Amino acid sequence: MIKKILCSIALCLCFMQSAKAAEFVTIKNTEMYAKPGENIEIELHSALDDTIIGATFTVSSPSTYLKLDSVVSEKGKAKVNQNSVTIENAKVKKGEILAKVIYKVSKDTPIGTNGTIAFTKMLLNGSASGNEVVSDSFSSKVLVEEKKESNLSLKGLEIEEATIAFKEDVLDYKIVVPSDVSKLHINAVASDANATIKIIGNTLSYGRNDLKIQVLSGKLSKEYKIEVTREKSNEKEDVKINYLQMHLFIGASVVVVVLDLLYMKKRK
Repeated sequence: MIKKILCSIALCLCFMQSAKAAEFVTIKNTEMYAKPGENIEIELHSALDDTIIGATFTVSSPSTYLKLDSVVSEKGKAKVNQNSVTIENAKVKKGEILAKVIYKVSKDTPIGTNGTIAFTKMLLNGSASGNEVVSDSFSSKVLVEEKKESNLSLKGLEIEEATIAFKEDVLDYKIVVPSDVSKLHINAVASDANATIKIIGNTLSYGRNDLKIQVLSGKLSKEYKIEVTREKSNEKEDVKINYLQMHLFIGASVVVVVLDLLYMKKRK
C-alpha cells in the first residue's frame, strides 16, 4: 500500500514538472513576418533559475520554403546535425539568450504562405549537480508577405529657430541662426512609420556647423545634411556696453566720494 502511495506521489511530481516545463525556455517572437529571400531569427531565452551549461533540442519545419540556416550561441558551442542541435560548454543565466536559430525563407516562396518552426525534445542541463529538465514543445509562426522597398525619406522637417524650405527629395540645406542659439529644436517625420530618426551634430559652435539627420531602417539609411551657421556675437557692441557700464560705475563712485566729503565737512 505504501509502495503504491509513493508511486502515485512520484507520478504527480513528474506531471507537475512537465506542466512547468514550458517555462524553462521562452522565445522572443511567437509570430513573425518575412519576405521571400530573407533570413528570420528566433531567440531562445533561458527561464530556468539554474545556470544552463548544456542543451539539446530538435528544430524543424514542415514547410519546404523554410530551411534551417544556422544556430548561433554566444554562451556556448552550437553543433547542428540535420535538425538536431547540441549546445556545449555554455553558461547561460536566467533571462539570457541560450541560442539564436536562423531560418532562410526561399526566394520562390509564394506570398501569403504560412509556416511554423517547431522546437521539440529540448533537454536542458543545469549546473546544480548535473540537474536536467525537459522543456515542452513550442513553435513560432511565420507568414510570408509581399516584399516592399523601405521608404527612407522624410515627409516633414521643421526647425523652430529657422525657416527651412523642405522638400522630400532635397538632401542638402543651409540656414543661419542667431548667436544665442546653441541647439536646434528639430521636428523630423519619416515617411515610413517603422523607420527611426537619428540627429547628429546638434551642438552649435559659432560659425559653420554640419548637422545630419539620418533615417534608418534595418541596415539601410538615408541622410539629410544641414549647414548651420551660428552668428558670432557683436564684439563692438559688447565693448560699448562694457565702456558704458564702466563709466556709470566711475560716475557713481565719484558721487559717493563727493557726498562723503560734504558730509564730513558739514560735521566739522
